[in-house]
Amino acid sequence: MTFLLLGVAKDISRWLRDPVSFVIYLLVPLLVGGLLTAVTGQGPTPTGTLLVADEDRSMVSRLLVAALFDADLGDTLRVEKSDEAGGRELMNTGDASALLILPDGFGEAFLRQEPTALVLVTNPSEAIMPRIIREGVEIVVDAGFYFQALLGDETRAIYDAVTGDTSDDVDDSAAAEGFSADITAKVTRAAPRLLPPALTVELVEEVDSEEPVPLALLMFPGIIMMAMVLTAQGLSADLWSEAEAGTVRRIAAAPQGFVTSVAGKAIAAGVLTAGVSLVIAALGFVYYGLEPWLLLPVAGWLLICAPALYLAFSLIQLAAPDRRAGAIVSSIIMFPLLMAGGSFFPLEQLPEWIAAIGRFTPNGFMLEQLSGIVTTGRAGAIAGQIWVAMALAGLGLFVLASFATHRRFAHA
Repeated sequence: MTFLLLGVAKDISRWLRDPVSFVIYLLVPLLVGGLLTAVTGQGPTPTGTLLVADEDRSMVSRLLVAALFDADLGDTLRVEKSDEAGGRELMNTGDASALLILPDGFGEAFLRQEPTALVLVTNPSEAIMPRIIREGVEIVVDAGFYFQALLGDETRAIYDAVTGDTSDDVDDSAAAEGFSADITAKVTRAAPRLLPPALTVELVEEVDSEEPVPLALLMFPGIIMMAMVLTAQGLSADLWSEAEAGTVRRIAAAPQGFVTSVAGKAIAAGVLTAGVSLVIAALGFVYYGLEPWLLLPVAGWLLICAPALYLAFSLIQLAAPDRRAGAIVSSIIMFPLLMAGGSFFPLEQLPEWIAAIGRFTPNGFMLEQLSGIVTTGRAGAIAGQIWVAMALAGLGLFVLASFATHRRFAHA
């Protein structure tokens, strides 16, 4: 045990003499994560203001204005009344997305089925909201067209009767009965097509108590795993430093042998790797406003995964003929693992076949469990058998790494 503790202290002390490497292990995930979040993160919801200038002030224009106010979308689109001069002044200063002008005589022209026009002035400095407003106004225009097509003649006749534009010898009661009969006849003819509707819609209310997870938060566990993989891969190259310094010969001659040495290196590398990843995790918790106490299960998961990752990369280094080949091979393996394992893009956003492969990679498996804690906010998101399986996997890698180290350096 004394030899093990001395080995742990020795390796931690040696590795901390190169702080630049740990700064790189921290900065690379932070830079990559910041760039990916900036590129793929969801931007703010577009907002805008629609000004309505009712210069007509007729019954029809008031109904149209009321319909527009009923369609007010709160923080997305605000509808405000204005006059034409004030509205154009606000448009000139860029304080509104669009100005809708209902000209004088609009209501009368609509009821008489005479040509008329709505004036829509849009803000050229905005791209989204003016387009949305234009689509909405076109829907209103289409609704007016279909209303006129169905009941335009009756509406015009009623308007003429109300305004006194009909001849004096026309019996008002008879005219009213005729209008009523015409409207009833049209509705009766249209009813078989409209009632019952040709399309039956069943409304099913689903209550989803969980809000969708933002894409940037889905990427957060991948950034933590990127820091773990980079650190573990970098520390695994220390085996060649020990061999070049002749330390392995003294270890081979010691009574404790390579088993205790490998155990010490795994513990030291696990502590440092988990420490680097935990710094990334803490920064992310502050940025996303996550519950601080969730750092405890996250730290536990990182501490149990970090030695396993180090041992896995150590096996890759031991399979290479020299330091240079070990660095190349481990790097070639590392980047596809990061890509498929969800460090550059969340597993949920990858094609299903790539995500299925990624979940079977070591870092992808670790990431998926870590994501369960971060995205759900539950400390118990990782099942007990998963913790046991991870510990057994680390133990198996330790046995393999001890055997491979002895075989490679016993006669060095």
